[in-house]
Amino acid sequence: MAPPLYEITVIQRFNAGHRLPCPGEGWEQMHNHAWRVEATARCRDLDSAGMAVDFRFFKAILEEVLGGLDGCCLNETPPFDTLPPSAENVAHYIFTMMDRLMGNQADLHRITVWESEDCSAAFLGENE
Repeated sequence: MAPPLYEITVIQRFNAGHRLPCPGEGWEQMHNHAWRVEATARCRDLDSAGMAVDFRFFKAILEEVLGGLDGCCLNETPPFDTLPPSAENVAHYIFTMMDRLMGNQADLHRITVWESEDCSAAFLGENE
């Protein structure tokens, strides 16, 4: 029997504009999104309080990372000043930054970035 696996997810939003290259057409017009970000962590064991990860800790890390993106033009914000700010690249960036801040609390599993109600991209950790 496999050991138990727990997942926790927190959701946070930020507002930012971007524009993307359109192959063979140049660049699309600058536009804004009310981005929604879902961060999911996994772990096998619970702590002495019966938690996989404290939601407050996990959400604070997500808020810290998103604070650097909120209210900006992504195309002018590193690393997106040299990397197209697609939902896929935004998800990868958020994953990388959060993973550095997580320490050994749990394994960051997935970041899903929603540009709109019906369009999202996700980045999954290397352990998948």
